[in-house]
Amino acid sequence: VRVYRFSLLLEDYTPTIGLWWYFFTEMFDAFRPFFTFVFHSFAVILAVPTALRFRNRPLFVTWVQLYISCMFKPYACVGDLVPWMTLLPLLQQQLQCIKTGLFFVNSFVLLVVLGPAMWHQWIVVDAANSNFFYSITLLLGVWYTVFLVQMLRFTVLLDRRL
Repeated sequence: VRVYRFSLLLEDYTPTIGLWWYFFTEMFDAFRPFFTFVFHSFAVILAVPTALRFRNRPLFVTWVQLYISCMFKPYACVGDLVPWMTLLPLLQQQLQCIKTGLFFVNSFVLLVVLGPAMWHQWIVVDAANSNFFYSITLLLGVWYTVFLVQMLRFTVLLDRRL
């Protein structure tokens, strides 16, 4: 029970690769319960329209839900990338439609390399501030969003062709 309470109430603002820690450190205390509820419910709210729209593609719905749960996890870590990445090769039809695949791969590798470098500069060397690390986590969030929109778009296009 203590483990689930810790994740649901978001009591620790330790920097992670997720977007929550910086957002909640900058927020007034009075608004934290409301936004904690909104952030937690976002992944659940997106489950229903995704399942209804792609009811003929259960594997894709599963992938989208794993992906969204990775995006909106309060205490995100690198290990959260594994579930959706392992299912990605099974979505060959959508991946073949992506014309900017090299951009996605290179930008993801760049963000994965820069994340620990900026954290090291901030925490270990003390030569930077939190904004350097947060900019990388924010760009990772943008990358997540753009990649998800591309996959959703190509799945809709594939469904229209069939």
